Amino acid sequence: MPDADDRPLHDDALRWLCHPTTCVAVAVLLLNDHVLKAAFGTWWTGKLSDAAGLLVAPPLVALVLALAWRGPRPRSDRVVRALAVATVGALFALVKVAPLGAAVASAAWSLVDGPGLVRSDATDLAVLPVLALAWRAGAGTRPGPGGTRRPTAPARWLVVLPVAVLATVATSAPAEGDAVQAVAVVDGVLVVRLQDGERLLSTDGETWTAATGSPTQDAVTSALAAAADQPVACRPDRPDECYRPLGADDADVEHGPLGVERSTDGGRTWRVDWVVPAELLDTLARRYDPPAGAIRTRQVAVLPTSAGDRVYAANGGDGLAVRHDDGTWERLGHPSPEGFDDVVPIPGRPDTPLLPVPPALPVGVAVALVVVAASGRRPDVSVAPGRRATGVALLASSGVVLAATAVVDHAWRTLPGGDDLVAAVRVLVLVALLAAGLALVGAAAAVLHRGAAFGLAVLVGAVVVVTLLVVGSVWAAVAIAAVAATGGVVLARRSTARHAPWPDEPLPWGRLPGSG
Repeated sequence: MPDADDRPLHDDALRWLCHPTTCVAVAVLLLNDHVLKAAFGTWWTGKLSDAAGLLVAPPLVALVLALAWRGPRPRSDRVVRALAVATVGALFALVKVAPLGAAVASAAWSLVDGPGLVRSDATDLAVLPVLALAWRAGAGTRPGPGGTRRPTAPARWLVVLPVAVLATVATSAPAEGDAVQAVAVVDGVLVVRLQDGERLLSTDGETWTAATGSPTQDAVTSALAAAADQPVACRPDRPDECYRPLGADDADVEHGPLGVERSTDGGRTWRVDWVVPAELLDTLARRYDPPAGAIRTRQVAVLPTSAGDRVYAANGGDGLAVRHDDGTWERLGHPSPEGFDDVVPIPGRPDTPLLPVPPALPVGVAVALVVVAASGRRPDVSVAPGRRATGVALLASSGVVLAATAVVDHAWRTLPGGDDLVAAVRVLVLVALLAAGLALVGAAAAVLHRGAAFGLAVLVGAVVVVTLLVVGSVWAAVAIAAVAATGGVVLARRSTARHAPWPDEPLPWGRLPGSG
């Protein structure tokens, strides 16, 4: 085999990315940002995210530097590795120490993952020594004196690279600036003011545009000022039916209450119409990433619509809530010209129906189906036409089973608190359907002599399932599934063409079928 110095410059960066230390850091980053922060949201989740990021970022930066390198190959791969570690360390320190650096980082993250906030915090510099571990992981990819290496990087980078990039940038979280501070109605148009001063307009409470132009801005400012002076909002068609923020008489409370009171006698008596228990507000605030600012109902407004009057409540860090004409309340989230962010569930009381089986499971089986179907045939094995037709029919049957599973899963979604026995039966039925779909894929692989491709397909499908379970963004989930399926197909076709089911490159968790 050729000497390591004869390989492309980016080869070492890809090996660094596939090092067990980096792979573990990617998993920790996904788990922490999308599960632990929502559950705990305390100082250690922030430090853990920083530490994992400092392990994942250097090999990614090294890969960019290697691809952009236009001069002669450096005498040692230590040059690129040192530049990558130094760049990551310097940028991290700049962001954590200088408010301007944090503002630039926030703007950059917002471009790729929606509104986001990066805070400057000098105490985060305590995790900088983790870069030494990153350096050691990069150095561990080099052969010893006189050692040789495979001429190319391990093919598993096709899976690791996209997951690492998505883990780094996919942090779906509303920024503090999205907090809804005020709400009012101007000439039949709903107006909200966000914490960063931006004004948004809506005629239906669903689609939003920014308030632009001097006359519009002046009218909006006047309406919001008037609403601040008068916390009570009444229905135009029923003047005796009025609403006000819960605890409006105690406006000095910093955090909470979150709720609305209703009066049907013109404001003489009031009763609670909607409320989130005060003991849940701290946990709800921590479920946001970054943790939400003050959550409390600040103002209410009544918007007449063709479907009836709607009451909107400005809830600070929890966004907007609406009372429909039938009397039911719904938390909407944070408005923006792109729509509403996903609603953060109230602890112990999710507002949205839950699926019996997470969508990640049928998606993982579907990825396995795609990998087997597109893996191609082995050059040393001929498949009779009848056998090929049987295999195709089995793959098609698996697709039908998966589609039926997705439809039934959606139809059976329910709010928590229902009959546990019914829920358990539904889960068992759906799991049985998924197992049947995977079994059909396996049977098709056996008929078509694609056993090695099936092993790889199961592994790639499992990676997709685990990743999707911790990634909240829909677009990130779609990208992960597409990239993983593409990488799995490439590896499967390589394995099939070479009819070598097991490579000679070990992974941290074992050997990867078809990556040789």
